[in-house]
Amino acid sequence: MKRKRLYGILLITFLMILVMLCKGSRLFGSTTDWYNQHVVFADFFRLLASTGTMSSSLAVQLGAGMNLFHLSYYGLFNPLLYGSLLVPFLDMSFYLSFLNLLLYFVSCYLCYRFLQFHTSPSISLAGSILFACASPVLFHFHRQYMFVNYFPFLFLAFFAIQKKHGWLLSLSMFLIILTSYFFAFPCLVSIVLYYLYIRKKKDSFDKEFFYSIVSGCLLSGFMVIPTFFALLDGARGISSNVILISLFLPNPTFWTSLYNPYGLGMGIIFLFSLFLALFRGKKKERRFSIVLICLSCFSLFVYLFNGLLYTRSKALIPFLPLAILLCVVMIKDWQESRKLRPYQFVIFFAIVFISYFVVYRTSSYGTLMLVDFVLFLIGLLSFWKWNKKEILLGAVCLSACISVLAVNLEESYLPTDVLKTDEDVRTLVQSEERKLPYRSTNLLDPQYSLNQVYASDYWSSNIYSSTSNSYYDAFLRDVWKYDFTFANHLMVGPSRSILFQTLMGERYLVGDLEGEYPGYQFQSSLDELGYFENEQVLPMFYTTNTVYSRNSFDISSYGSQIASLFSGVIAEEGELLPVVEELSVTDVLGLDTEYTIAFTEDTSFEIPVLEGSDDDVFILSFDVNEDACSNDSGKVITINGMSNLVACKDYLYSGHHTHFAYHLLNNEQKFSVTMSAGEYTISNIRLWKISMNDVTNFVRSVGHPSDFQMNGNEMSFEISSDDDGYLVSTLPYDRNYRILIDGKEVETEIVNTAFLGAPISAGTHQVTIVYQDSGIVLGVICSVSGVILLGFIIISKGMKYNENQKFKKRGPKKIKA
Repeated sequence: MKRKRLYGILLITFLMILVMLCKGSRLFGSTTDWYNQHVVFADFFRLLASTGTMSSSLAVQLGAGMNLFHLSYYGLFNPLLYGSLLVPFLDMSFYLSFLNLLLYFVSCYLCYRFLQFHTSPSISLAGSILFACASPVLFHFHRQYMFVNYFPFLFLAFFAIQKKHGWLLSLSMFLIILTSYFFAFPCLVSIVLYYLYIRKKKDSFDKEFFYSIVSGCLLSGFMVIPTFFALLDGARGISSNVILISLFLPNPTFWTSLYNPYGLGMGIIFLFSLFLALFRGKKKERRFSIVLICLSCFSLFVYLFNGLLYTRSKALIPFLPLAILLCVVMIKDWQESRKLRPYQFVIFFAIVFISYFVVYRTSSYGTLMLVDFVLFLIGLLSFWKWNKKEILLGAVCLSACISVLAVNLEESYLPTDVLKTDEDVRTLVQSEERKLPYRSTNLLDPQYSLNQVYASDYWSSNIYSSTSNSYYDAFLRDVWKYDFTFANHLMVGPSRSILFQTLMGERYLVGDLEGEYPGYQFQSSLDELGYFENEQVLPMFYTTNTVYSRNSFDISSYGSQIASLFSGVIAEEGELLPVVEELSVTDVLGLDTEYTIAFTEDTSFEIPVLEGSDDDVFILSFDVNEDACSNDSGKVITINGMSNLVACKDYLYSGHHTHFAYHLLNNEQKFSVTMSAGEYTISNIRLWKISMNDVTNFVRSVGHPSDFQMNGNEMSFEISSDDDGYLVSTLPYDRNYRILIDGKEVETEIVNTAFLGAPISAGTHQVTIVYQDSGIVLGVICSVSGVILLGFIIISKGMKYNENQKFKKRGPKKIKA
């Protein structure tokens, strides 16, 4: 017992040293995704809970208004996040850093305890170090923490199987789903595999195991079912075109994931354990290894584990505990026999060499594999000669430590000055009052701030989420030709287009105090930050009686389409769009329509505007080539402060944003252009012109809402219309909306190609817009069913326990002679 405790203390000490070596003096969080998604969304969830609006399924503050269940992936119902309500004064970044470190330590310790069911304390300690140093574990606790934050509950599920506690298994499955539903299915498969691995014939726990799993899944119905409906209604994200035949071929990403944090990341020891199990393992281990090989190496299973999106090895991370288990069991068994024939060694080393020369020689992980192989070989030969498992385990653990340090030291950790800027913005925003229904935008540090909700009345058009409203996404990309400034196409940052700011009702703006923001007037400041307001923007709800037909809109030029959004509304039936005449780029800008040019460094120049007045807004568009590369860099063209970026062609998250559009106010009679280094082929340069006065007049002419109120999922206001026309909103369309005008429900329509609207008659009306998520009722029914089934499991278990106790007291019945 003392030795077990000592090993536990040594493990925790090792983990603390490892973490400090990796993160240094910075926050335990990556500059990639950790802050702008996980921290910011967790802070948003805390805001909803603290203001009593958690029951609302409409997140009007993000993505121009979206279903809150689109954010389930980020821990919407993760109970661990809501511990932050107990410390409301603590910045969420510090809370999440502490929570993830705690989860990392707990996961590693539970791994140590789990392995003790199958091997000695010393080998269990080595196995837990292998788990702690596996590439994905520490790495994702400071990057994509939902890839690994379920591990404590996964180990609890294994404990429940060992102890045959159905209620604990049910709760563990329930918590796995709440913390990380994307990985719940591979976790479930992992749990079933472990149960089959230790199961005895005609096990009395079979039925309880099945009912416990079902109960855990049903309990999460209140989240899973609404999330499922939300994804069906408006999914977007990263997916790949998978060829059917490839699903039945070996998965090529398996070999590249031996050291990659987006895979199992265990290195040569995992290959050797699989090899041992196949050639020298017992029947049980041989079957176990074959199943792990099939799940890891065949694309079909990886495709299923990834939710039919792609064949990426990150979905294999939940199988890491089973891979560790196989390693320690095979090392223990091999220590006792050490039977491996020379030709089998030859086959194994041949596999390693082929893997190196085919996959890793030119890879960034090539050096790691060489180091891993040398240390493993030293340990293996020492073990073979002297039968000292400590040398082999030490060599393997040392190699794992080198790997985890190499992976994590390359990470970019978040500097604390980001928090200072963010806190200043929050202070500035909360010191001002905002009139609803209007939105706000923040142009400071968009990489970190695009998902921020600084107050409950801070409503934004921006979003960075793996899923969001598909109508809004299609509008930005296909209709508006949005000014994307990030290589990752999921990141919808703030727009510098004065027309977009006007259309989406972005009345309030946070930016540099000395910055220039056409249309916005200074309101207040804090240090170097400025708070600005533009009253001449459209509200989120307005009425107009000028209606254009969708068919006419679809066949019109880009300039005419943009202009029509500021002169009427697009509906299924209506008038023809007014034509905005296309201008000659040669006459107005002195340019040709196509250029091929290269810059070795960022280059700035000016283009004089030869025609036009200060009131003109020029709509400029052109096509740009993609570079044949796969990293997250790209080429940026900035004109008058408005930027567009095209990412590398083969970059995983590229949106192939090759059509650039700019809306440029002609207040200086010139275009200031900055182009980043790169080779450009610019073609199809086109130009239109509209009047900013016409846009402002349209804003003033539409019917504006008054007495706006919002209560949970319900918005209400009074609005007038001079003639029969349309109620128009800039809420992205969703079939869950209901519109009531003067208490009578009217049919909702898609207006302006993507937004919620409805016909409205002349006069003054009381309008109520209700968002009713169709999946919530069914989800609650499932959860109640899960509670009932769990109660049945607990009662049944209690009754069996009481019967056993009575039997023990009474003793066996005596048989009369």
